[in-house]
Amino acid sequence: MATTKKKPYGSDPAGCVGSNCDWIHIGRSGLSCTEGFGDCIPAEFLLAETSTFHDALLEEASIKMNSILRRIPADLKGRKLAFATMTNGVLLAWVDHNAPPPGSKTVSRKSDEKTIRKALKLKAVTSKASKKR
Repeated sequence: MATTKKKPYGSDPAGCVGSNCDWIHIGRSGLSCTEGFGDCIPAEFLLAETSTFHDALLEEASIKMNSILRRIPADLKGRKLAFATMTNGVLLAWVDHNAPPPGSKTVSRKSDEKTIRKALKLKAVTSKASKKR
C-alpha cells in the first residue's frame, strides 16, 4: 500500500482555494487561511450564460465588480484578495495563505456571530441588500 505524504502547510504556491480553504482570525495578525470547507474563496465573481437565476443585469454587475477587483493593486505583504463568507454576509479581505495552522485563540466561521463581529470589527449593515425591480 502506497502512503501519501501530506504537504507542509502553505506549500502550495497558489495557496489553498475553494473547497480546501477556510478563513481564520489569529489575534492581531489579521485573516489567514487554513484547510477547510470553502469559506474563504478567491475574490472573483463567476460568469454564466444568461438564465432565470443569472440574468443580463446580474451578468453586467458581475463584469463591473470583477473589473473593480482587478484594479486593486497586489498586496505588498503577499496576501491574496479573498471573499471571507459568514452566515450574515461576505467580507472582502486580504488573506494570508501561508500562515501557520490555527492555535487555540482563533476566531473562525465556527465562532458565534458576536465573537466574529468583535474580532473582525464588522460594522452593522444599515441599508437594504437589494432594491425591488
